Amino acid sequence: MTKSGFKCAMQRGLGSCMLTLESAGDIEQYRDIILWGCLRKLALDPQCEGTRARYIYELASYYDDEAYFVEPIAGALKKMHSTGGWQFWLFIHHCEILLCFAQGGNAAARTALYEKYDVLYHKLRRAHRGSRACSLVLDDFETLCIVLTALDGVDRYVSIASDIGALFGKPGFTGIDFLWFIDEGKSMLGAKLLCKHLLKAAKDSENLACFCGQMTEPAKTNTVQEPAPVPTAAELFVAASKGELPIAKRVQFRRAASNEEKKKLAEHILACNNPSVKAVLLSTFFGVGFPGPCEAIIADVRSGNQQLREAALMVLEKCRGEEVRTLAFELLPQKEYTANAICMLITNYCKSDKEKLLRALYRLPVTYSGSNGWHGVVHHILWAFEQGDGREYPRELLHYIYQNSLCSGCRENAVKHLVRKKWLTSEIMSECRYDSNENIREFIESIQK
Repeated sequence: MTKSGFKCAMQRGLGSCMLTLESAGDIEQYRDIILWGCLRKLALDPQCEGTRARYIYELASYYDDEAYFVEPIAGALKKMHSTGGWQFWLFIHHCEILLCFAQGGNAAARTALYEKYDVLYHKLRRAHRGSRACSLVLDDFETLCIVLTALDGVDRYVSIASDIGALFGKPGFTGIDFLWFIDEGKSMLGAKLLCKHLLKAAKDSENLACFCGQMTEPAKTNTVQEPAPVPTAAELFVAASKGELPIAKRVQFRRAASNEEKKKLAEHILACNNPSVKAVLLSTFFGVGFPGPCEAIIADVRSGNQQLREAALMVLEKCRGEEVRTLAFELLPQKEYTANAICMLITNYCKSDKEKLLRALYRLPVTYSGSNGWHGVVHHILWAFEQGDGREYPRELLHYIYQNSLCSGCRENAVKHLVRKKWLTSEIMSECRYDSNENIREFIESIQK
C-alpha cells in the first residue's frame, strides 16, 4: 500500500492498515503517518463514533520505539488549553491514546496523564464556579478522572472522589458537575462495589463523606407531559406566512401528520407565490417523499431565490419521476449540485445509469467539512437499500461507502447490507476484523462463528 493510500485508509479507520503492517516488508514508511494520526482527531463524529484512539494505538504498537509516539502526544496534551468544541474531542483522543500506552506499561504515558490531572485540579481549586473557563476545565478534568479510573481501578476512583469532595467545600460545586464521572464509575466498576469502597473510606475522610452525600440521586418525579397537538396544514401555512414556523413544528408535522394533511400542505405549497414562504414549507418534506406532483418543484430549482432553490433540490432528492431523472443528468456536471443530482439518480435508478452514477460518485470529494454533501449522499444510498421496493441497486454503491466514508457508523451499515446481500468479499471480511469501529469487529466475529 502506498503511503498516501495508507493515510487515506487510516483516516477512515479501515482494517486494511493493520493488514498492511502485518504483511509489509518495510513498515518504517508508515511510522510518520501513524504519528500524524496520533496527534489528530480522525473520527468524523466522535460523539457518535467515539475516538479512534484504540485503533491508532494498535497501529503504533507494531513499532518497538513507543517513545516516538508517546513523547509528542504527551507534549501536545501538556500544552492543551480548555477551549471546548472539537478541541475537547482532541483532548479526549490524546488522553485515551495515552491510556492505551499506559495500560501497556508505558511509564511516560502514565506520568503525562497524572501530571495533566494535577494541573487541571489545581486550576479548579482556584477557579470561580459559574465562569465559562471553569466549565471548560471541568470537562477536561472529568475526562481525566474517567481515564485514570480505567487505568488504575477502584482505588484511584476513591482517591479522585476525595479530591472532588474537597471541591464541594468551595461555593458553587455540586455533584451535578461530576455526573459523568459518577455514572462512568458505576458502569466500569459496578455500582455495588463502588459504593462499598466509598462508604468504607468515607468513615475516615470528611472529603469522601462530602462526595458520597453529593452522589445521592434526587428523587424522580413521575410526570407525564402531554404531547403537543400536531399542527394542521392550514396552521403551518399561516405560521410560515408570518415568519413564525419553527423547525420543531415542521418536524412534528412530518412525523405525525396524516397523509391527508400532508397532501393539503403540498397543495398550499404549489399554490404559494412567496418564494421564502414556499421554501420554509418545502423544508417540512426534507427526507421524505413529497405528496404532490414534482413538476412544479422542478421549476423552483431555477428560482432566483437561493433559499427556494436549495429547498426544492432537497425535496426532489426523494421524488420519483422521469422528469426528476432528466433534471439530475442536467445538474450532474455542476459541482454545486452534484450531491443533489446523485441522490435524484439513486432514487430513480436505472441500470443504464450505473456508469455515469459511479463516475459522479467517485468525483465527489470526501472531506471532514462535508460541505459538498458527500455524507448526505452516503445516507441516501443506505436509505435506498433499506426501501425494499424491488429496485436492484449495484453493489458498487455499498463498496463506495465502505472504502470512502469518513463515518464509521455509515460504514457499519454498509457492511451489514453487504452481508445481507451476500456481497461481502473475503478481503473486506478480513479487514473488518481490524476496523476502528468495534461494532463492525463484533458483527464480523458473530457471523464467522
